[in-house]
Amino acid sequence: MVRAWNPNNQVVPIDSETSEFQVKLEKLFSEDVENKNGEPVYDYSFRYNFSEKTENRKLEAKDTLTLEARSLSGKTEKLQVALVMKNGAAFGKVISLQPEISEVKIALTELQPVKTVTLPRPYPGFLPYYFQHAYDGAFELKDAESVQFSIGPGIEKPNLQQPHSVGIRTLKLE
Repeated sequence: MVRAWNPNNQVVPIDSETSEFQVKLEKLFSEDVENKNGEPVYDYSFRYNFSEKTENRKLEAKDTLTLEARSLSGKTEKLQVALVMKNGAAFGKVISLQPEISEVKIALTELQPVKTVTLPRPYPGFLPYYFQHAYDGAFELKDAESVQFSIGPGIEKPNLQQPHSVGIRTLKLE
């Protein structure tokens, strides 16, 4: 898992067979002391590289991402789920998570081009937050190597600096 360190993020056991990765944020943007004039980026992203798990597997029949997740804030939360290809292009969709655990199904045909976050974050902080790629083609599942989760896209402006929290249990390609 590649993400910015946050003491409130943790893997929590739910029962003897299930764990949940919990992300709890007080706010999405904090001023960078080394880049005080930088444009605010209201985004918290983390990524998991699954390429070793899909290597040598037949993916042609797979057409759906199934996410088991929930909001931990007691209200609906927005979460962008994106698949990142080997060339750095990301294709995703913003979904809504409810406080009750649920399965959210995303057809791969629903994935649209989204911004790829540079993870891990480069130092110094004034370097670009988003990776610039020149790819303008379609999503290719055979080239997908990681999943990027982002809290920020799809959130209404007045709510960007409010606390946000989500819990993710599973992500499957079906």
